[in-house]
Amino acid sequence: MSDNSKLIKQLTAKKPLDTKPAQPVAPPAPKKSSEFVKTMKAYMPSKKTMLDVSLFAVTVYVIYEYGKNIASFVEEAVPTEQGILDAMQQQQAMMMPPPM
Repeated sequence: MSDNSKLIKQLTAKKPLDTKPAQPVAPPAPKKSSEFVKTMKAYMPSKKTMLDVSLFAVTVYVIYEYGKNIASFVEEAVPTEQGILDAMQQQQAMMMPPPM
């Protein structure tokens, strides 16, 4: 029991603060870029162009991968001419009063 109490006292005892003055941190040395990097930066397209190209590429990929699913969904969602005519006849039948 005494070993535990000694250990608890050691762990809970306040430790003295380190009073050494902080050493100043030297600023990082400037990086020297090579001629290749400078040349590549000069030929890079603008951010807008890169965004447009990436959006185009994603659109092409989605159409290529999921084109059949998209086409079937559109065919199911858009009514055919016969379906429109049937719906119109049903609406007309509901609007007309029954014959007396």
